[in-house]
Amino acid sequence: MSNRVLPDFISRSLRTPVRRYRRTDLFSSPQSSIPAPETFCIISGFSDEPYGSAVLSQIIAGKPFHITDKMPVILSVEGVFAYSVIMQKKYVWMIGPLRFREPVYFSHILSDTDLRFQNLLPDKPDLESFLPSVPAADFRDFILQTLLVYNLKKSGLPSSPFLEENEFLAENCVDKTVIKKHGEKALEKMLDNLEIGILHNPYSQEIRERNSIRNGDTQSLRLALKETFSGSYGQLSDNPLRQEIDMGIVTMTLATRAAIEGGLHYEEIFSFCDMTIRQMEAARDPTTVRHIYRNAEYHLTELVRDFKARRSEAHAGRENLHISRCKDYIYGHLHEKITVAQIASAIGLDPSYLSSLFSAHEHITLKQFILNEKIQLAKNMLTYSSYSYIRIATYLGFCSQSHLGQEFKKVTGMSLKAFRDAHALEAFDEHNSREAP
Repeated sequence: MSNRVLPDFISRSLRTPVRRYRRTDLFSSPQSSIPAPETFCIISGFSDEPYGSAVLSQIIAGKPFHITDKMPVILSVEGVFAYSVIMQKKYVWMIGPLRFREPVYFSHILSDTDLRFQNLLPDKPDLESFLPSVPAADFRDFILQTLLVYNLKKSGLPSSPFLEENEFLAENCVDKTVIKKHGEKALEKMLDNLEIGILHNPYSQEIRERNSIRNGDTQSLRLALKETFSGSYGQLSDNPLRQEIDMGIVTMTLATRAAIEGGLHYEEIFSFCDMTIRQMEAARDPTTVRHIYRNAEYHLTELVRDFKARRSEAHAGRENLHISRCKDYIYGHLHEKITVAQIASAIGLDPSYLSSLFSAHEHITLKQFILNEKIQLAKNMLTYSSYSYIRIATYLGFCSQSHLGQEFKKVTGMSLKAFRDAHALEAFDEHNSREAP
């Protein structure tokens, strides 16, 4: 591989300068005459001076942070933009500057004093006017590109292990004071609760709740949610709304796993979970949030119940590998027009054989199964979203809204409008009377 390919790739990916210095030249030259680097920059005419030179001066001086080839370092200027520095045996790499689209904590921040701007320019540069010109990037992309450079010279063997992302972040971007401070508070809270007899809700109740979903038993779920216990749910936030949303996220995480264990396909259920969490995040009061995730639990339980009712007792627990792969393909392509020939080609089977196998195993034709799954997703979209009928039809790969309407009515006996009118509010109110307090 050309010596220029990697730095050029990183510069293009992050849209920021990548500098590469020869290590011997960099640390043998006086600071007053820093050697020129190989520079790769996709942005024409961009310059980060005097910041780039000032940061490099600190790297050479080893102040305030001593950088070695044991760990790349992220150096931030005033906490608003950053460079990564990777030390190798032959080269010293400097990637940046970059701003990030998400909040980032920096362990190593260079202040005005650190950068000694008074020695570089008569006047301090205007950081506010410079900042808009700094390229913005996804923070994780920046991390992965830095690790790519560092690990390129590693073998991955015990004598030369790859640097893991978590280890790199722990040294550069984790606020350990927060972890220590809140860890101490959590311990104090636990000891106080034990002293005055405050306990969490019993684990056995949670098991009964999950088992109800896994078994598709709505009556058992209703009883589990109505149980009273001396303990209480854990406090995840001091804000009541945030507390309820966090409780809902925990509940949905456990409920979706139980539904998948009950036989439902992970892709469908994860998508439903994502949609439910987004609904909770949009809510403005704890009661609405609780209503959303409790109703979602019932919905998942009913889906498992219906799945178990459809499935033959003889085939429970031993699904054919070809059928599993076929379903995986279907759930991953519900937003497209799906044909038997496409599925067969994807999983390496003859279309006629796949159709026969599927019908024999599932007691339904493959084409009807695909249609049923598309209709099920359409029902969810009609119930839990305000998407137009044409948008739903387009998303699910139907040739027109009327085509979706015709097929939908064949399966459900209802028009799209009638179903939405009957279920859009019902999704919110259906289980109101049976929700646990």
